[in-house]
Amino acid sequence: MDPMSIACFTAVAETQNFSRAERRCGLSQPALTRALRRLEQQAMAPLFDRRRSDARLTEEGLRMLMSLRVSAAA
Repeated sequence: MDPMSIACFTAVAETQNFSRAERRCGLSQPALTRALRRLEQQAMAPLFDRRRSDARLTEEGLRMLMSLRVSAAA
């Protein structure tokens, strides 16, 4: 997992919104989407339930977020 993809994932998870995450990361929508797709390919599962107005973590996304937070705390 590359640091940019992790930052994008965390931004979407925390804001539950792709537009706000794009601004937080300083990326365009296509760049953010590519970063998230890389993580989803590595996880072999969708990480977000993408909706018209928001993005919610899937079970796999929640596991990844918790794992990243545990790793960061260590």
